[in-house]
Amino acid sequence: MVMRILQKLVLAVVLISLLSVYMPFPVAGADEVVTFPDFSLEAAIRDAIEKPAGAIYQSEVGNLTKLKAENLGISDITGLEYCDGLTDLSLAYNQISNINALSSLTNLGRLSLRDNQVSDISALSSLTGLIELDLMDNQISDISPLSGLINLTELTLRGNDISDISSISALTNLTVLNLWDNQVSDISALSNLNSLETLDLEVNQISDISALSNLINLVNLNIWNNQISDISPLVENSGIGTGDYVSLAGNPLSDKSKNDYIPQLQQRGVKGLEGFGPQPTEEDGDEQPTPEDGGPVINGGDEDEGKLNAGVVIGTILGVLVVVSAVYFFVRRGTEAESDEVEEEDEDEDEDKE
Repeated sequence: MVMRILQKLVLAVVLISLLSVYMPFPVAGADEVVTFPDFSLEAAIRDAIEKPAGAIYQSEVGNLTKLKAENLGISDITGLEYCDGLTDLSLAYNQISNINALSSLTNLGRLSLRDNQVSDISALSSLTGLIELDLMDNQISDISPLSGLINLTELTLRGNDISDISSISALTNLTVLNLWDNQVSDISALSNLNSLETLDLEVNQISDISALSNLINLVNLNIWNNQISDISPLVENSGIGTGDYVSLAGNPLSDKSKNDYIPQLQQRGVKGLEGFGPQPTEEDGDEQPTPEDGGPVINGGDEDEGKLNAGVVIGTILGVLVVVSAVYFFVRRGTEAESDEVEEEDEDEDEDKE
């Protein structure tokens, strides 16, 4: 009896072993149901995977490579951590503040978080495959998590609260960098970013642009509305020339910059400098002083111009009257002469009759 029981147990173990080889049990969590607390994000996911109803599984969202969920009022991105196949993600124009769910999306090449409420970007430090990153119009002040994203070619940080940009000094593959409307004063970190072609630094607190002298690949440079007086580094930059664009408006440029450096850049074919250039000085003998400078009034001021116009009108009227009078005089004289001739002829006829 005991032997039969043992035999059955051995047989059962063997059968279970065989079943485990040919029919393996599913691994827990291999295809879990994924939930998205934010209904707007869930709707965007369902649209992307073409599944309007039913449970959403990890295998379904894991196959997504591109997701565009813009301007949907999304505030919670929990669940996106399972979309680890994404290479292109845009969450622009939402109300997102916490982006921790993005830290596992290491396949991302393009990411836009434009116009959200993000202040902490530490979750991005692991996304070393990023090529394009748009963080415009957020509440970011610390960009140190970006220091290791060495594959970035385009970085947009416009409209934040950034003052320290030292963290991007190693991002030497950057071709486009936008720091418009921040609190930047020191741009020395840019001196080694030799691949830069487009650089936007307008509306900051920059006074020293010596770091730009080495950026020989620059094509578009916007540095208006800063505190720059000396633009000699732009002249020293041998790469800035024909067809390149430089915007300097709204800076307290020195006389030397206006009278010397800008003409040199213009001679090299640089665009965007219209309205700048040499200013008249006391030594310029050919320059005529304006009335505002105390010089002679040419053609009068507004009051004199009015008087002049009135004189022209009166003179014209008098001239017309003179011409009309002359014509009238000659016509009348001609008429009187004809009358006299007719009277003489009548008198001659009367004499003949007599």
